[in-house]
Amino acid sequence: MHSFVSERNYAMHREWAEREALRLSVLLKDVGEVGAPYARVKLLCRRGKIGAEAPELYASVALHRTFFDSFSPYCNLPSAYARSRFGSEAALINSLYTMALGQRCGFVALVKTKEGARAVGSERCSDILESGEPLLAIDVCEHAYYGDYGFGREEYVRRALMHLDLARLECAFQK
Repeated sequence: MHSFVSERNYAMHREWAEREALRLSVLLKDVGEVGAPYARVKLLCRRGKIGAEAPELYASVALHRTFFDSFSPYCNLPSAYARSRFGSEAALINSLYTMALGQRCGFVALVKTKEGARAVGSERCSDILESGEPLLAIDVCEHAYYGDYGFGREEYVRRALMHLDLARLECAFQK
């Protein structure tokens, strides 16, 4: 559990995400493709073997998994990668904060690309997966925070960002 959301809110969010994962697994099981990578899911969709909702559902499941793993009980441990790529940890956090407040819903994520890491936000989860491999993610949809913060998304985002596990960047970019 993360200190910026209550145990109850966290459990409800996990249950919601698990139902999404179950829906996806049923879609993929019907065509014998359980565990297929995103590119394969898109191909199956284009070929009409699975429903059009499958790529977006896959991306939602992937981003929720990233979201649940993105936080540490410690506040923003130092990150040499964040300093080298974004100038400072604070600059990275500020970039994500600005992007998150500009989102109506969806996710804001830090994705790994060939050039390094970059912040991406979108209401469509598939847009984020198309941008790169998600390393850190924040769910900015109401289901993620309403139980604790009501309509106070700004407070939720601020507190969530304080607990991002920036050390994950060091692991993702080790040479």
